[in-house]
Amino acid sequence: MSKHITGHTGLLCLLGSPVAHSVSPEMHNEACDQLGLDYSYLAFDVPEDKMPQAVEGLRAACFASNFVVSVCYKATELLQECGFSKSESESALSTLMKCNMDNILKVGCEKAITGPAARGDMATIEKHIEVLDERTRELYKELTNVIFDMKNGGIE
Repeated sequence: MSKHITGHTGLLCLLGSPVAHSVSPEMHNEACDQLGLDYSYLAFDVPEDKMPQAVEGLRAACFASNFVVSVCYKATELLQECGFSKSESESALSTLMKCNMDNILKVGCEKAITGPAARGDMATIEKHIEVLDERTRELYKELTNVIFDMKNGGIE
């Protein structure tokens, strides 16, 4: 039986070496199926000397996936506060995000960034910050600082 994996399917994994003999994927996938949980369990053969990089890779994947989704969710909320429906907001943002990803793939992150932080437009940034609630304001500031870091050479 093959499981249908979607963008909502959670990933559970075993990292180690050797793992080819492990029955953990079969056992945990069956348990998830029986419990109606949308997860897929995989075993990754990672030598001990590569384990730190593998764990860091998982953290990077969280940024590249989960945090992108959460930023999109927040942007959807902000558009809804302006009177757009959820579907209108998601449609507009999906177009913008697809264009951003295409641009990242073509020229890299540092050259793909646009907007007031990329231009150093502090007046616009300050106006944005003024109208945001406290939690969103802090997120905006942190992400703006990441853009400033990128524009100042970023991490090599």
